[in-house]
Amino acid sequence: MLGISGNLIPVDSSLSEASNAELVIDSYYGQLSAAQAAAGRELRQELARLLVDYKFAFSAADTAEVNNLVSAIALCWAKVRTLHATEFVPDAVAQLRAAYGKLYPSLAADPAP
Repeated sequence: MLGISGNLIPVDSSLSEASNAELVIDSYYGQLSAAQAAAGRELRQELARLLVDYKFAFSAADTAEVNNLVSAIALCWAKVRTLHATEFVPDAVAQLRAAYGKLYPSLAADPAP
C-alpha cells in the first residue's frame, strides 16, 4: 500500500486518550484550512442531527424512516472519515475516531478504518 503523508496534519501531542472528545475534535479541526474546518463542523452537526432523528424514528418504530436514516448516517460518517483520512496522519485519524466514538457510541462499533 502506498502511503503519502507529505502535507498531512500530525498527531497533536498535547492530547491524550483522557482528553475530552470535543476538545480532541476541535483541536484537530482547528488545524485545517478554514474551508475544511467549516466542512468538518457541518458534517459533525449533520451527523449529530441524524443520530437524534434516528433515535426518534427507532422509538416510533418507523421502519422506512429508520432505513433512510441509517443510509444517511453511513454516508455522513463516510464523509467524515474521508476528511480525516485525507487531512491527518493515521495516528491522528485514530484519535479522531476514538473521540467521535465517545461522543456517538453507535459509531464506535463501526469496523471501518
